[in-house]
This record gives sequence, C-alpha cells and structure tokens, in this order.
Amino acid sequence: MFVRSRDEKGKEFLEFATALNVSAGGALVAVRRSLPLSAQVSLEIPSAPLASAAALPKAPI
Repeated sequence: MFVRSRDEKGKEFLEFATALNVSAGGALVAVRRSLPLSAQVSLEIPSAPLASAAALPKAPI
C-alpha cells in the first residue's frame, strides 16, 4: 500500500507503507516518516489487473 500526503514544508510525498490492520472502521499503517495527528493522507492500494474476456479460454457451447 502507498501513503500520499504532504510533509511539514507542504511538499507532497508518496511512500510505501505496510498495512497492519484494515477494517471497515479504518486502517493502521506503518510508515517511515512521522506524521502529525492532523495530517490528511490518501491510501493507494494497488491491485492486479482484471483478466480480459479475450484472454480467457472459451468452452464449446
């Protein structure tokens, strides 16, 4: 997972993070830098590409 936010100087950063707990109530992530409690962050969770219908084998009908 990736965390996108701004540092104390207002510069945007994107950092790899480790998801420790993800639930309907929120997420606990570990990052290398210190973030203030008031920091606004965006979480980006990469996913595998969807298989296209053309790549799937076709069964005779």
